[in-house]
Parts: sequence; structure tokens; C-alpha cells
Amino acid sequence: MFAKLRAPALDFSSDWSGINASSVAAPSQASLTLDWPAPAITMSCACATGIEDPLLSHFVRTLFVASLLPLAAAARAQEAPKANPFKVVNIFQEVVKPGQNAAHANHEAGWPAALSKAGSTNNYFALVSTTGNNDALYVTAYPSFAALDAMQKRESQLPGLGAANERLAAKDGDFLVRTHGTLAVQAESLTIGTPFSLEKLHGFFVRTNVLKFGHNDEYKEFIGIVQDGYRKAGLDPHIVTYEVLAGAAAPTYITFRGFGSVAELDSWSVMGDKMNAALTAEQRARLTTLVQSVFTSRDGEFYMVDSKQSFPGSDLVAADPDFWKGNAVALAAKAKKATVTQTGAPKAEKKQ
Repeated sequence: MFAKLRAPALDFSSDWSGINASSVAAPSQASLTLDWPAPAITMSCACATGIEDPLLSHFVRTLFVASLLPLAAAARAQEAPKANPFKVVNIFQEVVKPGQNAAHANHEAGWPAALSKAGSTNNYFALVSTTGNNDALYVTAYPSFAALDAMQKRESQLPGLGAANERLAAKDGDFLVRTHGTLAVQAESLTIGTPFSLEKLHGFFVRTNVLKFGHNDEYKEFIGIVQDGYRKAGLDPHIVTYEVLAGAAAPTYITFRGFGSVAELDSWSVMGDKMNAALTAEQRARLTTLVQSVFTSRDGEFYMVDSKQSFPGSDLVAADPDFWKGNAVALAAKAKKATVTQTGAPKAEKKQ
């Protein structure tokens, strides 16, 4: 779904190779999750990446029930949970020089074109800020670290892609103040409501929470109260939380809340009020206390999806064709369709 790896490729061949994303999915010390405009806490975050390995079911083998194995296997396949495609996320931040936004955006469009031409499937979203830093976040997601590793190996073998990356990266520095990379894993127990669908999402509210060291349990309590408020109110804000594993100096969590249009933000304050009203007086007082004791900083910023800088999957393009019509993936699909149509058209008979 999300971002490209701009920084030197992560090496998972040694220390990281043994990490199972599911073992680090539970947040340890830092986090960022609150809903806007409920009591908020955030810090500006450069990048993040996260996704977990699927749980695998175990098959029981005995000679006695050998004849039932096909049926048992089918049943287990239905029960096994699907892999979370957004468990691990890599976020690469580029802070753009003043006055260089248009030039930078035009240059960035070269990456989706090169990736599409090479046959890459390393899809990502390009999120351009409308508040805070003058920056763009390139967010790529994977179901596990193993999937990230496999993707990098596959990408390195695509003809011409390495040269194209080097050419584009060399010019990219002309437009930038600095860059920053972050790797993060989804903290499913701290997600508020259910995960959002990416189809027809055109923007995100990104909140970064930096915690004081040693206050992780209080943070979990804080999020638990907010989750309880939304449940009691019967509301689902679709706020997904990621724990930063690398790229932050202190315990940090980042949340993403998507929207299809800016007009949807009018309903967020109403939802926040209903959530707050659903809490008991004791819960509201406790939230105030926790806000004062848990966080070092909180920062929430709005980002819009840039349709030309992003490299979406063909399924997202098909689900929202008008939004993606100028994207390299959509243009390539259109050109391919035209070629197929032209090739299959009956040839005109020559006049005698």
C-alpha cells in the first residue's frame, strides 16, 4: 500500500532476520493514538513503518484420523486469520525547500513511472503536508519483516530500476532541506475502532505521541479509556496506531486517521464530543491527569494523498479511477488497454 525506501535499503540478512513482527507488535514504551479533537497529544514525526506476520495454524496428524485430514485442513484454512497487509510500515520523510514544492512534485512523479515500467509491486502513498512542516511522507506497508526483505530482494533484480533510482535520487537533493526515515509496527491493541479501508481515502490526520520514559502502562490506560468512550458511544473513528521501532529518540507512537474529503472533518468534532460524553466523570478526570503525566509532546498534522507522486496498487486505481487518472499506474494500464484493443481490432480490407 504505502511508501518507497529512499534511505539505504534496510539489511535484514543478519540481526533483523530473526525478528518476528508479531513479537514486537505489542507497544513497549511509546505511543501515539488519540483521536482528534479529543484531548490530544502529538509530536511531529518523520517516518514510520510497520506490519506483522500472519498466524499459522498447526495441523494435527494421526494415523487414526488420516481420512479426515482434507476436511480438517479446509476447516483450519477458514479459521486462520489473514495476514495484516499493513503490519510493518516504512515512512520516508522529505522536507522540501520553500518555493520548490511544484518542482519537487514533478520530479517525484518520475519514481512511480520508473517503478511501473520496471514491473515493481512495491506500492506506496505519497502524503503532502498542509500543516506543520513543508514535507512529504512516502509510506510503504508490508505484512511482515520477511515480506519487506523479500520485496527488497525482488526489487534489486528488476532490470533498469537500480539505474533509474540512482538517477532520480541524485537530482532529488536539489529540492530538499533534509530527509528522515522511520520503521514502525502496528500496535493493534492500541488501535481505536477498526482499521480503515484505503479505497477512496484522499488524506490523513497523522498524530505523533512522544512518551516520557517509564510511562507505557499509563499510556495504555489512557488509550483504553478513549477506546471505551467510542465503544459506549457506538462510534468507530478508524484510528490505526503504530509503534516506532527505529527513527525516534524516545518512546513514540504514530496514528493515522484517513478521510475521503476535508468536509468529513466536521463530523470528527461531533464524534469527539459524543465519545467524551459517554465517559464517566471519573474517566474524564483520569484522562486529564494522564495527559499531564504521560506525554513529552503530541503533534497532529494533516496530509493529502498526492495522486501523481504515489505508486498505488492497480486495485486502488480501479476503485477510484477519477482520483488516480493522472498517475503512472493508471496511465500505463490505459496505454496497455489501448494496445490490446488496437491489436485485436479487425484489419481493414484492401480495396481492389
